[in-house]
Amino acid sequence: MTRKFALQGDYDLNDIATILQALDDYAKSAKADAHVFRQDLLSAGAEGAGAAVTPRRIPALMEKLRRSAEIGTREDREASSSQFDNWYEAKVDAQPDAMKALVQQYSLDIDHTGGGCLAYARHYEDNWYWWLTADDGTSLPIDPDDKTCQIGAYHPDGEWWLNSSATPHQALSVIGTFVAVAKARFAAGHPATFAEFKEILTTAQTSGYFVPDEATAIAEILTATEEISDDRPLWQREFPRFEADWIPDLPEGFEDYSWHNDACPRFHNIMRDLVLWVDYPDPQEREIVENLRYSVCRELDDGSMEDLYSADEWSLVQDFIDNYTPPAGTAPNYNTLLMLAEEAKCKSDNDWGSERQVEAENRFFKAARQRFPDHFSDTNDDWQEAIHKATSDEIIEEAMRRIVQEVVKQNPNLAALLAPKTN
Repeated sequence: MTRKFALQGDYDLNDIATILQALDDYAKSAKADAHVFRQDLLSAGAEGAGAAVTPRRIPALMEKLRRSAEIGTREDREASSSQFDNWYEAKVDAQPDAMKALVQQYSLDIDHTGGGCLAYARHYEDNWYWWLTADDGTSLPIDPDDKTCQIGAYHPDGEWWLNSSATPHQALSVIGTFVAVAKARFAAGHPATFAEFKEILTTAQTSGYFVPDEATAIAEILTATEEISDDRPLWQREFPRFEADWIPDLPEGFEDYSWHNDACPRFHNIMRDLVLWVDYPDPQEREIVENLRYSVCRELDDGSMEDLYSADEWSLVQDFIDNYTPPAGTAPNYNTLLMLAEEAKCKSDNDWGSERQVEAENRFFKAARQRFPDHFSDTNDDWQEAIHKATSDEIIEEAMRRIVQEVVKQNPNLAALLAPKTN
């Protein structure tokens, strides 16, 4: 089989223009006289695809690519428009009835803000506009009482804004006042900023920049009692649409590290460097439709993830986790040890020796001894001498300095990144 030629340079093979440039550069290079290459740039069904081609065929191949690109661009443009309309309508239809009712009540638009992001919107005659999104700033909110939703009033040039957080119910009940305050702040020369919602409404009350019809709503918001706590699990707070029975019975040692900017809930076993992703049951709800429902990764010292196993059946994933052992001397990874070290340090003068601090310090050293069992033992004279008469924070700092040295020995490519931490 004829081997493929290697492109010399930084070429984006997803872009037709750079593919043509790559071919042209190669045709003019010294190597072109000595090599043949495969015509794999054409689709599998195209005439001659996969055949060996000499450099003399490059101009003809380039012309085929140009013609294909012209046809493909037209077709892609038409297909993209249709796909976007279908996607947009599906997103709007998927909104809960409670949010649809608010949209109708307040006559809101739904803006595509770019890159697949959506926001509820109101547009004004002077071209100012107001947006409401979920807390990720990119999607439509689904809970009228979600206090983490993002709101913003924007100057027509998009370069000046006033942002805050509030529930959709609250935000919409004082929308006119919020925009009035934003315009007043802009006129007074204040910079674009994020401000607390109650602070904005208090300013509106005292300065007179409020809509009279919204005075009652402002007063109710300012006098409302805040909820003291949210007992929901982290994954549920970060992914409100995720249902409880979609989360399997997690194996021992896994903790909830879910974050709303991820595609789905995730759980870590920090002592084994395992990260478990639990995606939506319906593939159409997943960020990548082809992804399997459960995925297991291993977190490395540099913070990257190594894929280990994926499956749609939980029993298979659980069996994999039960039988997995991390490579010797690699777990927990450096970032986990650093996180545990920071948690173990005293947060105040009163924190030293507290139940929290002692438990966190014990957890850190358990993890450190697991990865480097010979370095922090009671029989290691060098270690014992180094920590003699040291404070808790000094002991933790010395431990991390030694951990960095050992990590760099195992991973020399991390030397530049971690070098400042060895001093």
